[in-house]
Amino acid sequence: MKNYFIRLSNKHETISKFILIFLTIIIIVIALPKETQFNYTYRKGKPWAFENLMAPFDYAIKKTESQLNEEKANVMKNVHPFYRFEENIVDQKLQSFQNEIDGVWKKRFESQSQDQKVQEQLKKLKQIQYTIGEQILKVVYDRGIILIYDQSMGNNPDGMIT
Repeated sequence: MKNYFIRLSNKHETISKFILIFLTIIIIVIALPKETQFNYTYRKGKPWAFENLMAPFDYAIKKTESQLNEEKANVMKNVHPFYRFEENIVDQKLQSFQNEIDGVWKKRFESQSQDQKVQEQLKKLKQIQYTIGEQILKVVYDRGIILIYDQSMGNNPDGMIT
């Protein structure tokens, strides 16, 4: 037994190195998490409730031209367009219309010198044109115009917008 302790004391550097390496490995294994953690909760079939989740790298999805065209056609077939109604656009367009009429009339008729009677007639004509244009714009904006392409109609051949 005495020989055993003597050999052990002669190789204590090597033994201490192995013990140190073994302890380091054990500490690293204990410190690392057991499984990866995903910091988001989600449910299948529900919309994503967090900010955009971006991969730290780019990757290509290789598809043939026919697959891309087929997917585009499928999307256009099942599309449901959404439109936003802006109530204040009528006032903006009426003001723009009035400014355009004033500019055209100034450019065309005010440079010419005319007598008082002709100027009054032109003023009445301008007011009539503005009134007619205003009525047309109000009818158009009350009823509404939406330019619908055949592609945006999708499965909606009757033209109803949902």
